[in-house]
Amino acid sequence: VHGMTAHAVAARLTYRSDPSLQGAVASGLLGVGSNFVGSMKECAEVLQAVEAADDAEAAAVEAVDSYREAGDPFPGIGHRLHDPVDPRAQRLLDLADEEGLAGPHAEHLHAIQADFEDRLELDLPVNITGAIAAVTSDMGLAPSAARGFAVISRAGGLVAEVLEEEQNPVSSDIVEA
Repeated sequence: VHGMTAHAVAARLTYRSDPSLQGAVASGLLGVGSNFVGSMKECAEVLQAVEAADDAEAAAVEAVDSYREAGDPFPGIGHRLHDPVDPRAQRLLDLADEEGLAGPHAEHLHAIQADFEDRLELDLPVNITGAIAAVTSDMGLAPSAARGFAVISRAGGLVAEVLEEEQNPVSSDIVEA
């Protein structure tokens, strides 16, 4: 369950209005935007640009420099809840490795992670965003595929939100708040 994110609230409120599972999930998916899953595409774009560069190591450092100068977090590392390891990311990367799918994009992600950790003097886990971006990139898929996988996973989470709303409604509290 994704908590009270915009897309989860949309699904719950739609279900309150018209108790249709598919309608509620569809409305929730319409609320899955760049703030929640767009970062996977962004991370994949960076990882693929690093891989395409003549000097991948220098390109990775340049990517870190760019994010640091802008004061932005890198979308594939760090997590406010999963620290020191994002178990979802770790499992996905382990599966990719076991299946022979892990490749240079996963390596670039780990290099970027290490660079951020060194510069910030923090432990920053690879998050699920980074893992999905790296694995889909290592599979040879376009960056938009990373976002597509995120939409698919959010659909399952939204089904859980609707089932929870059915059993323990909170949408009326949201409307009244």
